[in-house]
Amino acid sequence: MLKVDQPKDLVAFRHEAMATDFYAYLFGHEETYLKQAVYEAFQIVDEIESKLSLYQEGSDVSRVNFAKPGESVVVSSEFIECLQQAAEACEVTLGKFDLFQGRAALKAKGQILSHVRSEPTTKPLELHKLKVDPVNRRIEKTCASALLDFGGIGKGYALDCMKAFLEEWDVKQGILSASGSTLLFLDALEAEQSWKASIGPDRICLSPNQALSSSGLGFQEEHIIDPSTQKSATRWKRSYSIAPNAALADALSTGALLASKDELQEISDSENAIGIAVETD
Repeated sequence: MLKVDQPKDLVAFRHEAMATDFYAYLFGHEETYLKQAVYEAFQIVDEIESKLSLYQEGSDVSRVNFAKPGESVVVSSEFIECLQQAAEACEVTLGKFDLFQGRAALKAKGQILSHVRSEPTTKPLELHKLKVDPVNRRIEKTCASALLDFGGIGKGYALDCMKAFLEEWDVKQGILSASGSTLLFLDALEAEQSWKASIGPDRICLSPNQALSSSGLGFQEEHIIDPSTQKSATRWKRSYSIAPNAALADALSTGALLASKDELQEISDSENAIGIAVETD
C-alpha cells in the first residue's frame, strides 16, 4: 500500500463523501485559517458528488443515464470537465479505462439501482457514443444501453478541484487524499524539494503537483470491467500510477489492472503518464 513521509506539523482534516474518506493534511497557515479553507473545499467535494454520483438519483450522471436516445440533458460544468478528462484517460490507457462499464460493474458488485434502466450492454461503448456540446453544457445520449459511471475517476477529479480552491485561499502546502489510495501532493516544506513515499519495499520521490494512485482487489473484488469482454478480468493484484493530476492518476491505476505487460509499457511511455507499476502477488 501507499505510505508517505509527512512533516510533524501537518494539520489533518477528514470528510466523508463519495462512499469514502477525504483527507487534507495541510500547513503554512494558522490552524483556524486552514480549518475555514478546508471546510469550504470539502463542500465542493459534496457538490461534485451530487453531480457525478451514479448512486444519487438527481445527479447529472443519473439524469444522463436515464435519458432515452436522442434526448438532450443540460449538465454542470463539472460534468463536462470530468467527461473531457475521462476521454483523455481512455486514450492514454488504450481504452482500458472506460466510463461506460457501469452496468457490468453494478452486476459484479451485486447492486441494483432503481433509477438505472435495465437495458443490457450489448457491446463496448466509447466516449463518442455521447454527443457533447460543451459550450451549452448539453449531453445527448445516442445509445440506450450506455451507462455512465465516474467511479474510476471522480474521486481524483474531486481532489483536483479541492487543490484549485485551496490555492485561491493561498493554501498551497500539504497533501490531499481520497481513501488513502489517491494522493495529490501540494508544495512540500521549503527545505524539501519533493515528497518521499513507499510503495511496498520501494522508495520513491514525488514532486509537488503530482498525484499518486493505487487500485487493486480488496473490499470489492473483481468489479473492474474489461471493455473488450464486458467481464471482470483484472490481470494484477494491485497497480500504482503517477500522473500530473489526481483524476488521471485515479483512472490510470484502474485501467492498468486490465492491461498486459506490453500495454503497460505503452501506457507508461505516454507523455501524460509519469509512471505505472503493478504487483503480481
